[in-house]
Amino acid sequence: ASSLRARAENINSAGLVYWGTLNDTGGGCNIGVAGTAHSTHTILTGRCFVSAQASTSGLVLATESAIPIIFSLNGLLTSNEAARITSDGKWGIGISSPSTIFHIKHADYSYLTLENTNSSTGVSGVEFYNSDSNKKMAWQLQANSDLALWRHDSTAWSRAVTIKNATGRVGIGTDQPTELLHVEVATDNQYPLYVHNGTTANGIIGIGIGNDAINWGMRINGASGDNFEIRNLTTGGVSKLAVTPTGEVGIGTSSPS
Repeated sequence: ASSLRARAENINSAGLVYWGTLNDTGGGCNIGVAGTAHSTHTILTGRCFVSAQASTSGLVLATESAIPIIFSLNGLLTSNEAARITSDGKWGIGISSPSTIFHIKHADYSYLTLENTNSSTGVSGVEFYNSDSNKKMAWQLQANSDLALWRHDSTAWSRAVTIKNATGRVGIGTDQPTELLHVEVATDNQYPLYVHNGTTANGIIGIGIGNDAINWGMRINGASGDNFEIRNLTTGGVSKLAVTPTGEVGIGTSSPS
């Protein structure tokens, strides 16, 4: 396709500057000036245009029909496309068929950068909410470079999770975690860590701990009467202690009677 510089420039009686032929179906970009209302000019049908709107004193980039607006660099070839707004309002950067409202695609990196230049009090973040706009969630990079997940319960904001930039520690219910994972609860009789297997009949679920010499595991063994077991994982998962649901305790056996 030829560039705009190779087309003849024209101005119609209404003061509309355009490139291409003066008809309803031809291609080309039209630039409206002097507050001319674009809807009165059939020249714009099926075209993209830039128009100065007297009613809003603003600049409008629009199309007169359901066609995309495409941004290209270094020429008008399809391979030079950098971004587009599709006919149904989706924005694509690096992709011509975005699947979401805002879709970024790149071979090496796909980042959104939010930078706040106020180093003492500034924050950068993203806020999420659905049809109930009073209940929200937000990720924020704090002024001290910690990352925080905030929640709004229709009354006030509260911090739910903190990731410390300096140490990598994660705090749930606290913004000052003292361990790699620190869970803090404000009320008594809570189970702040809960591991559950509710989809498999007679399922087995557990957690493990270990150091450089040995690994231990705690689990519920659905294949053995739903016993609670402490096992030596380093020696093949041998059960060292088992407790049945009715309170029998076995040491050195997984089936206490």
